[in-house]
Amino acid sequence: MTGTDEKGKELMNGYVGVKFDAIKLDEELPHGFDEIFPLFKECADLASKHSMVPQNAGNFSMRFADGMAITASGANLEVLEEEEVIFVRECSVEALKVTYIGERKPSAETLLHYLILQCRPDANALVHVHNIPSSEVLAGKVRETPKEEPYGSLALAKITCDTLGKDQGPIVMKNHGYAAVGSDLMEAAQLIVETHLKL
Repeated sequence: MTGTDEKGKELMNGYVGVKFDAIKLDEELPHGFDEIFPLFKECADLASKHSMVPQNAGNFSMRFADGMAITASGANLEVLEEEEVIFVRECSVEALKVTYIGERKPSAETLLHYLILQCRPDANALVHVHNIPSSEVLAGKVRETPKEEPYGSLALAKITCDTLGKDQGPIVMKNHGYAAVGSDLMEAAQLIVETHLKL
């Protein structure tokens, strides 16, 4: 059975929110932050068209100013709203602590996004969506993490980062979803959609 958030949007079964210490900063958003929402919305619409972001599944991020813009915890990307794009000022992966500016907490997968963008200085954006085929279908076609890890966990962030490596192209997070990096948000989203349509 699925639950709902405070606005009545459906949440995936088993979703309990963030698994890190989320510290809201009483600061203004960086200059120009309000201009990036259309890009997030366009990518969300592309993923939605291919049924890859049901309920609150999936999350997007991109480097911005001295931090990262990321979709909010529990955001339904099929009906993404402007206040559901959050600015992460700092993220301490090992301490499980995130400081942010915005109306909602950042994505439960913030640790994963932050760690991958740290490991991949060549990338400016990360897209993570759901609706993956079975491992049997994927065999030999798309790289896959060697084992399943709980959503929002440091273990998932590390195993995804290791599997992604320095190679181009999406990977599959075992029994979870796709992840891809790109020079920008749309490139990462298109990589995933193109890969998905070939399977």
